[in-house]
Amino acid sequence: MRVAADQADFVPSNLYSIAEAQFYPDACSQAIYNAAGQMVGYALFGRDDETQQWKIFRIMIDAAHQGQGYGRAAMQQLIELLRQRAGAQPILICYKADNAVAQSLYASLGFVEQSIDERKGHGAARMTVDSKSNQPLHIAVIVVSFNTCDLLRTCLQSIYEAGPTGFDPAPNLTVIVIDNASHDGSSHMVAAEFPPKPLSSP
Repeated sequence: MRVAADQADFVPSNLYSIAEAQFYPDACSQAIYNAAGQMVGYALFGRDDETQQWKIFRIMIDAAHQGQGYGRAAMQQLIELLRQRAGAQPILICYKADNAVAQSLYASLGFVEQSIDERKGHGAARMTVDSKSNQPLHIAVIVVSFNTCDLLRTCLQSIYEAGPTGFDPAPNLTVIVIDNASHDGSSHMVAAEFPPKPLSSP
């Protein structure tokens, strides 16, 4: 299993991860399967050496199976699994700072970015869960635009592609676009390509 070529710098190979896990007593390698019993991904989690808190070190979905919601579903199951072990303690996660898709996915699940290691290019985020529920917070993303139609399209595509279907934002994510009277077609592009949906109460 391999990620897409343009994602190769974001996550080590599974062979490396499996080998690395042998040196940490609390590390756990987890295969990810779809409903048909086909292996579609891999995850590695365990206790963080410095904080002793539970941490998702990495997760990957094979390139051939991306865009089908497996990453989000796997993350939700990992969070539930670690919630049982962590109790009221935070769950940590790390990722490459320039991996915008992963960052958006983790944020939509309730992780809050804590820091960016500029030297190594790594980001760190954490989610606080309790012993009763791991429901994530509802998140609103506000995008302000003025005559940046192409950039706005790219931004919204990144947000939508991180959702469970690859075509809609996550259920707990509200996207608000504020356009400052652009005259480059931005508002028409948003209406045509990212049509608004009615808000619903939780």
